[in-house]
Formats: sequence, structure tokens, C-alpha cells
Amino acid sequence: MDKELSSQIERMFAELNLRSAANSIPALGALSRLLSAYIDDSSSETVVAAKPIVLTHFATAAVEMWLRSVHSFLISVSLTRASPIWSSVAGYYSSHYSIRAFAHLFGVFQLYKMKRIAYLDKQGSHFVLRMENKGAKHREHKFYWKYVSEHPQLLTDPFFYAIPTTSHDQTVPTETRRTTQTTLISFLSSYPLTRSI
Repeated sequence: MDKELSSQIERMFAELNLRSAANSIPALGALSRLLSAYIDDSSSETVVAAKPIVLTHFATAAVEMWLRSVHSFLISVSLTRASPIWSSVAGYYSSHYSIRAFAHLFGVFQLYKMKRIAYLDKQGSHFVLRMENKGAKHREHKFYWKYVSEHPQLLTDPFFYAIPTTSHDQTVPTETRRTTQTTLISFLSSYPLTRSI
């Protein structure tokens, strides 16, 4: 990890080091509400100074996504034998949440209802919050995956390969190409059998 990213992460978690862990995670939607207050509807882009609470909320959003990822992974593992299909669905969500965790840690967050994307940018020794309009090309999973896979810190890591732009993209493993062409509808008749305990 380079020094600049390490410094950013330290600053994001700095306020959390001053309080007990028991009440460190804010209420659901806290980051969205906080960021929504910075939106200027008259402009397609807004840039304002990022207060320490903004940095802290990005850090807690990343932690929350990691927790969701681990939870989804455990569900995926527990369903492996009972229902490989639903195990795969839970596995997909686990990977999605882990990618979102990286994105939030790197300072990116999508405001779905407000149709904006928030970026934490470093300017000198300070951070600014840049809010941009969210377009149709910014679909959540693909946007976060693209952002993380193209981040300078992970660009050369083979685990974070770019999402294929077409179903014939040869830069990703064959299994990934095949699953992008498959739809969930073909599996709807494969619900797991349930039994009373």
C-alpha cells in the first residue's frame, strides 16, 4: 500500500480511535443523509471541504460493507450442498459487498436516490468532497467494480480484473464470460427442498 493511501485510511479511521467500538457504526443510511446535504441541485458538480465526520462515515460504510460481505459469504458456504444456485447468489452478493467496501475505503460512494456519485479527493493536505451527477452508465455493481479494478493500488492485481465490456471479451476467465451470459430466470425452478425440523 502506498503512503498516500495509507495516510488517507488513517485519517478516515482517526475519529473512530477516540470512541468505543460499541457505538461506532452510525445508523443505516447515515452516509447517504450526510452527503445529500452537500448536493447543489443547480450544478452538475459540487466541490466542498470534507469535514472529519465525512471521512469517518466513509470508514464506517466500508466496515459495514465488509460485515455484509462476510455475512453473505457465510450464507453462501452454508447453502453449498442444499442449493448450489442460492449459494452462488449469496456468493455474488459477498463479492459485491467486498468491492463496495474497497470503493468506500478509497473514497467513493453512490447516492442512488439523489443520482449522484461522491468522491473524496485530496487537495494538498486536505480532503474535498466532489459530487457528480450519476448517469445511466453508472450501474452500481459495474461502477464499483470498474472503479476498484482501475484504482492505481489494485490495477496490477489479477484478482481485480476489469469487468468485460462485451460477452466476448477475452481478457477475463471463461467461467466469468459464461456467467455474464446466463440469467437467473433459468434457475427459478431449482429452489432447495425444505424440511421441518
